[in-house]
This record gives sequence, structure tokens and C-alpha cells, in this order.
Amino acid sequence: MSKQMTPIEKVVLSLIPVSDERRINRKDIIKATGLSTRRVKEIVKQLVNNYGIVIIGLRSGRTGYFIPVTEQARQEGVLQLKAQAIEELKRVNKVQKGNLDEWKKYIGDVEND
Repeated sequence: MSKQMTPIEKVVLSLIPVSDERRINRKDIIKATGLSTRRVKEIVKQLVNNYGIVIIGLRSGRTGYFIPVTEQARQEGVLQLKAQAIEELKRVNKVQKGNLDEWKKYIGDVEND
């Protein structure tokens, strides 16, 4: 049994091209739906994670969202997604292990309320 998709999820999904060539930018989805940037990102995440829809979101080169038709297009999208995840994990590691007073080397002691 498939999950019941909300009307706005259906609208966002219908705007995303099923194509290796065409893309839709987040701004165009926002303009078409009136949703906020945060809400569009959340819905795309839900479409992937809750419904299993393969949606690629490219941030460099030919940017935008699309549903890939070929394995090659999927893998190109996965490559960018993996690179992004690696950068985020580097940041997590730095935050987790970093010196809480490191900032003082750069701006000194300041009141920070």
C-alpha cells in the first residue's frame, strides 16, 4: 500500500521534470506554489525519503531539480550529493572536535551576549 501524498506534495512533484536534460529551479517552484524556500526543500526531501521518488537536485553546473530517466543521470546526481555529504561531515567533525575558544585567536575577547 502506498502512502497518501498531500495535495501540495503532488503539486511540487508535478513541477519536477522527468528528464535527464530539463531542470526546474527552486525559485521557479516557489513562484509557482507560493511556498517558502524551506518548505520546498522539505517537500523535496519528503518526496525522496517518504515516497522513494528519485529526485536529483544539482547545485552546480546546470542547476535544478529533475527526476532522472537514465542510470547515468542518476549517478551524476549521486556524485554531487556524495560530495556535498562529505563536506557536511567534515563540518560536523570540526564542530564536534573543535576548540570552543578558537574564535578568540581571530577577534580576541569580546562581550558576546
